[in-house]
Amino acid sequence: TDRDTDGDGMPDRIDLDADGDGCFDVTEAGFTDVNGDGYLGDSPVTVDATGRVTSGVDGYTPPNDLDNNGTPDFQEAGAAATITTQPTNQDLVIGTTTFSVVATADTYQWQESQDGGTTWADLADGGDYAGTQTADLVVTHTDASKVNYQYRVIVSNIAYACDPATTSDAVGFNTPGDFDGDGIFDIVDVDDDNDGILDTVEDNGVTDRDTDGDGMPDRIDLDADGDSCYDVVEAGFDDPDNDGILGTSPVTVDANGQVLGQGGYTPPNDLDNNGTPDFQEFGEPATITTQPVDQDFILNGSATFTVSGGNAYQWQESRDNGVTWTNLTDGGNYAGAQTANLIVSNLTIDMYFYDYRVVVRNIAYACDSGTTSESVTYNELPDTDKDGIFDIIDVDDDNDGILDTVEGEGDTNGDGVLDRLSLDADGDGCPDVTEAGFTNNGSDMLGTANPPLVDAEGRVTSANDGYTTPNDLNNNGIFDFQEAGSPSVITSHPVDIEITLGGDAVFTVEGSATYYQWQVSTDNGSTWTDVLDDAQHSGATTKVLTITGVRGRFESNLYRVMLTSPDYACDPNPELYSNAAKLSFNTELIPNGFSPNGDGENDVFSIPGLDQYPNFQMKVFDRWGNMVYHYENNGSLSPKWWDGHAKGSTVLSEGQLVPAGTYFYLLDFNDGSREPVKGWVYVNY
Repeated sequence: TDRDTDGDGMPDRIDLDADGDGCFDVTEAGFTDVNGDGYLGDSPVTVDATGRVTSGVDGYTPPNDLDNNGTPDFQEAGAAATITTQPTNQDLVIGTTTFSVVATADTYQWQESQDGGTTWADLADGGDYAGTQTADLVVTHTDASKVNYQYRVIVSNIAYACDPATTSDAVGFNTPGDFDGDGIFDIVDVDDDNDGILDTVEDNGVTDRDTDGDGMPDRIDLDADGDSCYDVVEAGFDDPDNDGILGTSPVTVDANGQVLGQGGYTPPNDLDNNGTPDFQEFGEPATITTQPVDQDFILNGSATFTVSGGNAYQWQESRDNGVTWTNLTDGGNYAGAQTANLIVSNLTIDMYFYDYRVVVRNIAYACDSGTTSESVTYNELPDTDKDGIFDIIDVDDDNDGILDTVEGEGDTNGDGVLDRLSLDADGDGCPDVTEAGFTNNGSDMLGTANPPLVDAEGRVTSANDGYTTPNDLNNNGIFDFQEAGSPSVITSHPVDIEITLGGDAVFTVEGSATYYQWQVSTDNGSTWTDVLDDAQHSGATTKVLTITGVRGRFESNLYRVMLTSPDYACDPNPELYSNAAKLSFNTELIPNGFSPNGDGENDVFSIPGLDQYPNFQMKVFDRWGNMVYHYENNGSLSPKWWDGHAKGSTVLSEGQLVPAGTYFYLLDFNDGSREPVKGWVYVNY
């Protein structure tokens, strides 16, 4: 009863502004107040008997509660809506853009102008718009057609009917960027920087990817990885004018911003196959960490030149000492021409003079112009004999007249020098050319000229011999030049021997030689004859000569040995003779019989060893004391032994054979020291 909403002392029933908010109750109730005096309808009013205005066209229905809070608007003090934060211009993006207002209001109506703010139209939700009656207007863009549109919002308080409504500032879109200036906004340009790489590829799964962190997304960065090499180049596309833009500038583009007629727009290079496009992987020029080095030259063989550093290679060859260089390709003599290892095969002598180098690049860095290695070639080829023919093609590397194929690849004396390079393969101090049996030019090479003359194969031509089978004078299957030899040497000579009749005589020499040959002289050394092995002789070609069962005919023989080493061609004594040794019989054994019958057996009375007493005298008597034989040697080296003939006596004539029987002898050595001896001898026919 008598509610007084605004507490002004006037009950609402008689208060035209019950809530005291300056807005008549009739208006806030939603009824007509034609002249704005707070009364229903038009004034003056007419009423019925109950006081109900009859001159109005409405009224007396439930008053408005437009905010639906259960309190009629006329009994809820209201105020005009106010904007505390104006909407602002927004970037135009393909997608959605939101304009927002902050206001004390409970109704919003966004409007759009397409003519620069001349005319405005209320927006309704649907199509490209949402939130048209809220504080946030969401505009959807599929293209850049709305770039010049403007927007504003009218705000009011719905429960305050006297609110005149407040209109926000008009806003629109910031002008979108056009980085490449091709007239196509970046928001719709598929290639914002005209580098031939689609923006979606440059984003590479991350919106506005910024590979080098310089604040510029890759899509508008002509050098996305910051390695000073344009993306268009690293992608593998053409940029003849080197401005970072695809093709030759100025370029033309289609409606999507894609450069026309210049290629591009294919998957960009990833030349190192690591999953990252080269334009988004920082690169730098390759550096060589290990230079190639000279290699050994092997005729008909191969050589490998190697470099370390980089990951792309191009080997080059020069045939004019480095003046001009030619890129190599695989095939023929070459393999690995685009790898770190160049293999050169089937080497011929002319290739010995070639030079090689390699240009090394970083394959993922397209701006790497390449780092060139040092030039290399082959290690110096030896020419052992200095005849101008390299050993690898020289058939006689040391000019000793022996073909290398004969000398072989061995090192006979183990001195570290192969036989084909050594002038004394066996190290015995005798040149190979001499031991082979060829002419020595005085410098241990073949022929007469010094230095020798050679042909194109290195064969000595200034000689009349050589290049035949070398000597093997000891016939043991080893060439003399590969078998160390030495001069024949005698360290101990054979000595005189005195034996008993029928005994064995052994002569020995000490020394070294290839061959030994014993010789005998029966005329006190005037002539010599080679001893042959037979029934009585053995070891005739060894250091020890043995004579078995020696009899009288060997008396006073001289023996010597000849040492030869024909397999050592430098022996200063090709035939080295020992001292002569004499064979004598022991005189203690005197024969007690002989048979002078002329049969060649025991025909004389020979006394072993008696030749050691060259002045001996002998007398023979019969049993009656008659002297039948008398002999004086008088220094003869060949005694005349008694052959049974008488020398003349009282009983026998000169030259008459004595009768069979026993005879007595008197032997005077006549040397001034040994006493004469006497004995008997039996003569039998």
